[in-house]
Amino acid sequence: MTVKITWDIDTLHRVTATGLVYEIDFVVNGEDDPYKTNLRGKVSLPKPDTLVPYSDITKTLALKWVQDRLNELNAADAPRNPSSKQLEDAVTKK
Repeated sequence: MTVKITWDIDTLHRVTATGLVYEIDFVVNGEDDPYKTNLRGKVSLPKPDTLVPYSDITKTLALKWVQDRLNELNAADAPRNPSSKQLEDAVTKK
């Protein structure tokens, strides 16, 4: 049996006036029929050099930002910050 892992976005926190997304709430889902589990988290984003218009932010782009930021934080301080792969592994173990 293989656990199917999917990522989703719960909330994009933004500055309304500029559209700057500064934090993202996310969920990592795992499913191995009939079992389902998930892990929820949030990640703060640094201010980008180039602002992406809020209306142009897709789920795919937001998930890339989440996973890239998690992996960046993990590289800087692995014991305190899990990588995207470590979160997937934690969901799989549940």
